[in-house]
Amino acid sequence: MSVPIPRLVLAAIPLALLVDPAAEARVDKLEEQKLVAADAAAGDELGDAVAIDGPLAVLGAPNEDSLGSLSGAAYVLEEVGGVWSEVRKLVASDGAAGDGFGNAVAVADEVIAVAARFDDDAGSNSGAVYLFERQAGAFVQTQKLAASDAAANGGFGAAVALSGDTLLVGAVGDGANGFFAGAAYVFERQGGLFVETAKLLASDGQASDTFGLSAALDGGAALVGSFAGGPAGAKTGAAYVFEKSAGAWAETAKLTASDAAVPNEFFSFSLALDGDLAVVGAPRKDGAAGARVGASYVFERQGGAFVEVAKLVPAGASANDESGRAVGLSGELVVVGSPFADGAGIDRRGAATLFERQGGTFVEVATLAASDAGADAFGGDELGTAVALSGPVALVSAPRHDGAADQGGAAYVFDRRALPYGGGCPTSAGVLPAFHVRGHPEAPNPLRVEVAGGPASAFGVLFAGPTAGSLLVEGCELLIDPGALSAVAFVLDPNGALAADVVLPASAAGKAFVAQALLHDPNLAPTPAGTNGLTISID
Repeated sequence: MSVPIPRLVLAAIPLALLVDPAAEARVDKLEEQKLVAADAAAGDELGDAVAIDGPLAVLGAPNEDSLGSLSGAAYVLEEVGGVWSEVRKLVASDGAAGDGFGNAVAVADEVIAVAARFDDDAGSNSGAVYLFERQAGAFVQTQKLAASDAAANGGFGAAVALSGDTLLVGAVGDGANGFFAGAAYVFERQGGLFVETAKLLASDGQASDTFGLSAALDGGAALVGSFAGGPAGAKTGAAYVFEKSAGAWAETAKLTASDAAVPNEFFSFSLALDGDLAVVGAPRKDGAAGARVGASYVFERQGGAFVEVAKLVPAGASANDESGRAVGLSGELVVVGSPFADGAGIDRRGAATLFERQGGTFVEVATLAASDAGADAFGGDELGTAVALSGPVALVSAPRHDGAADQGGAAYVFDRRALPYGGGCPTSAGVLPAFHVRGHPEAPNPLRVEVAGGPASAFGVLFAGPTAGSLLVEGCELLIDPGALSAVAFVLDPNGALAADVVLPASAAGKAFVAQALLHDPNLAPTPAGTNGLTISID
């Protein structure tokens, strides 16, 4: 029987305490929950597109077949009490085979946009976007949108982005600037419905630029990618900034990489925008490790203009990783997907990397990897194909994950607020006990503390302190500064586990601490077993 952990008193912990970034960079994984479809089927590739907004996540599965081969679907998941659960499967009211519904998704303020770029209403592959809103607790389809000048092969819905009452839709096949030059459309809510209010074109758009294959939106600013565009038709890629002023949208900047070198670097293949920061992925950028290592560029608005301030390449990146195929941004936290990265002997296992601005510099703080990564004859899971951030919570997809169905797909939730930063000491059975914190509500609400993999009914002590350090306790390393420790005793249940709520005082808000558990293992006496350490930040 588990014993509840008493209240942890953190009032004495100073502000802005973080684990040393070099230690955080050693993280192998930071996984909270794996998300799969309740009706997963072979080849669905759930997670081809993902979006997250607070407690809501949307996963696109454009290869799903419920309305015909490759008709597509999207799944809505909601987080309650630290647990994510599927609440609705979305399909188009008029879905048909080959529509690819779910190829792009967005969510904001309980409005969900799902694209079907191969919809044929206005001609083959003209494209459409469906809107769903929560009504009486359920998500229902409220609109189907198409471009006012829709035409065959327009690809309307190649990308979607939502911010408040504004929707941005990429149409990669639009021909206003030439064959497949591309366009983007702005829709704004008027009288309860989203209405087209602007069509955006690159000022120097040319045929085959693919403008509109990626898009990002934040308030009155939009970012549209043209990964086959670039300076003087160099095809190195560019991202265009549009801003709304006096009711009209106008192009205000064109972003390119400072070190753009050769065609087909795919700069702007992925985009993210939040406030004064923008992130632009260039997955086929060559690097020191070889071809197509990939890179992501951070731009910041300074004095009214966007200036490149960082180039992000994961530590240990290799040739053909294609880092930057997907990017996410929230505040000063960036997540970068590298779906073709190899790992643990698995080809294209995939990974994602978290970067955070600390002291004015973007620092790599964690590598995100799935705990159950696998492979088949076609390769690995390709984790990092799509990524999204909402606050400190990252959503990372692995559409080729097998799981319940061959290439049925999956997505993983990772949370920056509880970050493992080191290994512990295994039990006499060779098992490394695990320490997790789930839920991460704002103080003073409780955190859910879990310990697993310990000896049955073992006595344990949870240590917490303001900073990371290193202290040997009878041969097991305690990764906490011994100068300011707090300790709470507990007992594991007969399965060697603990699940209890820790009530934090209001004074803990905005602070961070580190914690680790040591467990008595009679077969190791006098050496204890130990869990991983955690960095825990409280909103």
